[in-house]
Amino acid sequence: MKKMMTVLAACAVTSLALADSGVVSANVVGYNTVSLGANKLYMFGSNFEMVTNTSGHAVTLASLKASIGFEDLDTIQTGVADLSGKVVFTDYVYLSFMDPVGWYASDYSTYAGNVEIPAGVSVWMSLNTAQNVTSSGQVRPTSTVFTFLAGKLTMAASAYPIPFNPNVSCVWSGVQDLDNIQTGLANASGKVIFTDYVYLSFMDPAGWYASDYSTYAGNIVGVGQGFWANMQGTVTLTQSSPLQ
Repeated sequence: MKKMMTVLAACAVTSLALADSGVVSANVVGYNTVSLGANKLYMFGSNFEMVTNTSGHAVTLASLKASIGFEDLDTIQTGVADLSGKVVFTDYVYLSFMDPVGWYASDYSTYAGNVEIPAGVSVWMSLNTAQNVTSSGQVRPTSTVFTFLAGKLTMAASAYPIPFNPNVSCVWSGVQDLDNIQTGLANASGKVIFTDYVYLSFMDPAGWYASDYSTYAGNIVGVGQGFWANMQGTVTLTQSSPLQ
């Protein structure tokens, strides 16, 4: 119950609402909302699973909600590194004149509302009009294991509706000095400004630091926000659920 109260307190300060049955083993469901500026790239992180009787089902593009409503040619972009390590992007656009209304492949050929965004994955999102985007679902009750392959940029996020702190509730295996995590936020003009963090084993304590070695990293992204990971070798991250 103490851990349950901790996650509920964290939710309160991050504009997240949770419904607690009072039983740790029961499903905990909720939502989070982030504000996106017009025509500004935002790395949107998925922190929930689909509400089911079991864990492991990803939310979908169709489950995302916008405060005004998504508009024609709003864009969601996924990025996956190919065998050479180059990130290959796939675009989806919102189309109100199609049947059904919703997200489609960028050539308008295929409905994409069922495309999944697993907890712990992020996507780039760009909207024509400034508005809030809400995701919802159940909180995964167990730990999440991430695998970052050598030399391949990976778009990731906290697998839970809490800010991501690489030095807290995270166990890293195979991480090396100067492995890199990078966050990106659009400035007033829409240009994405990146902030880098590096792993340093020779610091006290060992862990993730600002790229100038000055500061031990805290929460590097908030709820509903993602980050890039770039590792020299294959790295495994185990992130604990706040419900454990």
